[in-house]
Amino acid sequence: MTFQGSQPQKKRRLWLKLGFPLVLVVVLVGGGIAVLYGMAGGSSPDKDLGSGSVTDPLKYGVDIAAGETNAYSAEVRGYTPGATVNAGQLAGVDPRQLYFAMLKRQGMVKLTELTWTSYASTEDYTSQWPYGIIRHSVVDWATRKNINESESISEPRDYDGNGLHHDGVSRCIDGNRQALYTTADPIAGIAASWRIEPEDDFHTCSRRMQPTYDVQNVGTSDGVMPGGLTSDQVDKYLSYLDHVPGLLNVKKPTVFTGADSKQYIQLDVDIVPQDAQIQDPDRQGVAFLQAGFAQSGKSPRDYPLVTGVAMNQGRHFLYFVDPQTLLPAYAVSLDTNVLKLDGSVDTDARSDPNRDLYEYGYPQQLDPARMQSGGPGTVDFKLPPFPRPDISNK
Repeated sequence: MTFQGSQPQKKRRLWLKLGFPLVLVVVLVGGGIAVLYGMAGGSSPDKDLGSGSVTDPLKYGVDIAAGETNAYSAEVRGYTPGATVNAGQLAGVDPRQLYFAMLKRQGMVKLTELTWTSYASTEDYTSQWPYGIIRHSVVDWATRKNINESESISEPRDYDGNGLHHDGVSRCIDGNRQALYTTADPIAGIAASWRIEPEDDFHTCSRRMQPTYDVQNVGTSDGVMPGGLTSDQVDKYLSYLDHVPGLLNVKKPTVFTGADSKQYIQLDVDIVPQDAQIQDPDRQGVAFLQAGFAQSGKSPRDYPLVTGVAMNQGRHFLYFVDPQTLLPAYAVSLDTNVLKLDGSVDTDARSDPNRDLYEYGYPQQLDPARMQSGGPGTVDFKLPPFPRPDISNK
């Protein structure tokens, strides 16, 4: 089992896609690290810059110091949570404050669940939605224990009651083994069965939720907000993001009624690359997320917070937020274009846009049946209650 889907991502280097800190990017592209740090931060008098500490923004390729820490509310001014929502209730809501309230709540959840499908190109997104390689991850952020399983789900052929065709689960069952479930094939006379195999050479299971393993930790969060943080830690993270002009663009929330008859707050958010004040012809994008998260005192590589894209890329999120809990229920995200310092697209860095479909969950405990052979033979995947969004680079 791997985490890169059934086919390689086109025009996309693995180390760029998975969001290593910029210091690694510089080394990999052939040098300049001493020049970068010497020129960007050697004489800066600003707080923490160039210190080399966990919270030093320069460790993440950003020469912008942290400002003061503000307190962010988990409540939304002028809005009373409820099972339903209408446009009038959202009319006076500050979109940015709503987004920060959602992130505040999301960051303080102790156990997080993510069912995740990635589409490596527009063609894949159009032709495969909402099916594909489905990854299911549940993380207990206090203990680092986790559920890690995946399955290929495609358009209906053999029905499971939900109109889905399942090809069998691959599941981590302990530190170094996987359980593989093969579905029955009545025509060939093959019965459903489980088998246990040693862990693959990729160390999919044993390195999950371990420090520094960016690749194996993809999908432990949506790349913006993990769980298990304190209120103060989230405030430090959000304060950094909040004081970078232009980084976050949050549109006015709207009401969406899903095919499941539930109502959602639809929230459209752009993480827009900005000038990081370093010696680079391009702006930086999710590098600001890593620099911001580090203000909590936790290394994004160690916690982990794997941003999932190149450091100079931004992301576009379309969230479907539960109006009662103000937690995200679903989201679709897009990796956006690399931008030059003047804001134009860097055509030399253009690649097929990757999109991700997320379903979020917030369980009270880990399900032991999903951590062993003989447990459920499918990933708990539900069709999203909305049609494929037209989310694309402009």
